[in-house]
Amino acid sequence: MIKTYNNKSLKRVLIFFLIFSSSLLFSQVKVGDNPNSIDSFSILELESNNKVLVVTRVNTTQMNAIVPLEGALVYNTDSDCLFQFKNSGWVTLCASEAITTLVNNNNGTYSYTNEAGVIYTIDTRAVSNPFSPTATISATNVQAAIEEINANATSISLINQGNGVYLFTDASGNTTSISDTSISTLSSPVDGVYTYTDETGATQT
Repeated sequence: MIKTYNNKSLKRVLIFFLIFSSSLLFSQVKVGDNPNSIDSFSILELESNNKVLVVTRVNTTQMNAIVPLEGALVYNTDSDCLFQFKNSGWVTLCASEAITTLVNNNNGTYSYTNEAGVIYTIDTRAVSNPFSPTATISATNVQAAIEEINANATSISLINQGNGVYLFTDASGNTTSISDTSISTLSSPVDGVYTYTDETGATQT
């Protein structure tokens, strides 16, 4: 037997489905105990005295292959810790593993341990740092450059000849005579008279 509906009945059925569908779109879900009691700000609420929420369980390789929305959670079975996806990367939520340390090794190096427990060595020693030498320095690191400059400096000299002329010897042993015209002098008095020579060589008595 086929039952027929008039227009009025059809309208009522349609209105019922519309109301039911809209309530589903804006509904809240409570799972577990007290299903009729849910906070107004909850979209999903769990309540139980003897059951728990278990999040996705993955190892480190599987976790790193997942790029979810910020705030996503997984349980890392390698670290036995919950991880949160934050700032485009996975961050452990285990306080003991989240600690970073920087240890001074007292030899110019430091050991940095990140949140995942990976240790990096920071080497501040001059001998270990790369160096781009100039044409006059053959060293390839900072320490060697310092030592080379110090070695060269021992053979560099500037000797005053006492007449406004200086002899400069460079690291290669080349000697250059330099006349200093910027020196002014005041001679010792003779019979109470001083002779002053200015930077240009002009004298005044």
